Amino acid sequence: MANSISGNTGQPGVTVVIADFVSGGYLTTTSDGSGNYTFSNLGPAKYYIVCGLSGFWFAPAVQVQTIVSTNLTNINFTATANAFTGVWTKYGDLNLITPQVAFNATITGTAPGTVLLEGNAHLISPPASGLVFKAWHSDGANVYYAESADGVHWTANNTPSVAGVVNHSVAHIGSTYYLSGTVGVGPTSTGMYTSSDGITFTLANANAITVGAAGTWDSGLTFQLHIVGQLTPGVYTAIYTAGSYLSSHTKFVISLGLATSTDLINWTKDPNNPVFFGASSPAIVQVNGIYYAYYNGVPYDQSVANAYAIYSPSDLWRAQSTDLRNWTNARPVLLRSFIGEGPDMADGAVFNPTLVVGSNTVYMYYGGSNFSQESQCFKFMLATANMGIQQLVQSNEGLLSSPQLAIDTFQRANENPLSGGGKWTNLGNNFQLLNKQASPTVLSAFSDATYSAIAWPADQYNEAVLGAQSGTTPQMDLIVRFNGSIDYDLLWQLAAGTSQTITLNAAGSPIGTFTATPRLLDVWRLEVIGTTINVYQNGTKLFTTTSSAVASGNPYIQARNGSALGQSGWSAWEGGNPVAAALPAIPIPIVNGGGGGFGGGRSKPFKFRLKF
Repeated sequence: MANSISGNTGQPGVTVVIADFVSGGYLTTTSDGSGNYTFSNLGPAKYYIVCGLSGFWFAPAVQVQTIVSTNLTNINFTATANAFTGVWTKYGDLNLITPQVAFNATITGTAPGTVLLEGNAHLISPPASGLVFKAWHSDGANVYYAESADGVHWTANNTPSVAGVVNHSVAHIGSTYYLSGTVGVGPTSTGMYTSSDGITFTLANANAITVGAAGTWDSGLTFQLHIVGQLTPGVYTAIYTAGSYLSSHTKFVISLGLATSTDLINWTKDPNNPVFFGASSPAIVQVNGIYYAYYNGVPYDQSVANAYAIYSPSDLWRAQSTDLRNWTNARPVLLRSFIGEGPDMADGAVFNPTLVVGSNTVYMYYGGSNFSQESQCFKFMLATANMGIQQLVQSNEGLLSSPQLAIDTFQRANENPLSGGGKWTNLGNNFQLLNKQASPTVLSAFSDATYSAIAWPADQYNEAVLGAQSGTTPQMDLIVRFNGSIDYDLLWQLAAGTSQTITLNAAGSPIGTFTATPRLLDVWRLEVIGTTINVYQNGTKLFTTTSSAVASGNPYIQARNGSALGQSGWSAWEGGNPVAAALPAIPIPIVNGGGGGFGGGRSKPFKFRLKF
């Protein structure tokens, strides 16, 4: 007998998703003008129901309902508009470079997994405190180790700590480091590795968390076993992330489950999993008896066309629980904003938060990715909050400040000339927005445009993604401090993929050259701070020099087609003040360094995560 589930979402136009793991059933609908929704023709099963609407969060985060033989009504949600306090300062890509082994030509970079602040440095001389930041991070193929004295400038060990593992999380308990890792992105189990120094790991159990059987919530993939601690004496509890293919293998849904262990090597799944539908890769902190999960809120209707983008689009969310089983008050806390995070993009993401908690400062490292618009897809990002963890979890969080002052992802209908609602001013020949790319409108002549909607500081950066450069004599320019007559101009003139001379001009005269290979979807950045000028390609500094030729002005973009229209263009742009966000003091850890993630204090920082 077919039955139905119905209710109200609190807002019209809400996407409502219902899933049944046993049958692989998956349906979506949209709430009507009064917020009502209905799913009909449902058989007996346990169903997970969630809501999504940009600008809102919903309570409860998930409705879990079981149909036996009757219709279920009044399965309601409360919609709350996003309202941010403004506490996080973003700093962008920390550019922790490792050997980059790509799954394909467009997936490179590195993103954080776990970051700890503790003693016993191996790669650098520790500061006076004796504490160093330790990062376990991945390039999408291996897990690497790095250290930093300030949490920003890193020294990396370029030998993998664990080869072939792409989804990992680290905990330091007693004298042992425990790394959970998954090989590849297909249906694989999660293994547990151990180490005495955190650098060289040995496999202890290849099947610490196994993939579930067909018809279960974790039948597609398991990864990132995050050890929370001993909730009962002698028994450790962990949260792991897993996913299942639904709707005839066309959708992939990610959720969280619990597992327990007495030896940290062999783990038993909780029979009531999953405990949190639609969440991934959490960082867990406990404050006054309440667990807070910082996680990437993943979409419930993600296509599996790109196996490496099944976690996007996603922003960073926070939810709370008293028992790790029932999660409430799920709300966004930090949204995508940089080009490297893919704002406005269906496959942009911020993910894998890892927290370093101090008495008056919280550092949050996280990954950023923008599969459609960048060649270097994985980014090592940082945000900080100048407050203690107890104050942080009581706030509505959100962005306080960042170096970015303006962004245009060009994700809108064609424009001629390029305008963006009047924010761009064309200089001479017009740029046009054509197929989501800023492109010249003329042949064999330059088009120029400046973002004129704000007043620009003298210290500024101009960053753009190379969308097209082909044909005969195409030219691309990034310019800073244009004052109407002179500027600093970075340019190159050969097709993308060609090793060529890159020139930096000051007031029309060359002040430096270097050799590089521009590639499509590369992120190029020209910045000037005082008299220092820096050039970056995908976050790597290629060139630096000094000049006092130009004191102030605006950033702008320039390009020249060769023999045909569309041969040159920029596919995303942002600009800002590179010195706008000064780093706060290094956190004074609530838990002293040598003990890792456990012990002491009312607020316990647990710092374990990552996935790819």
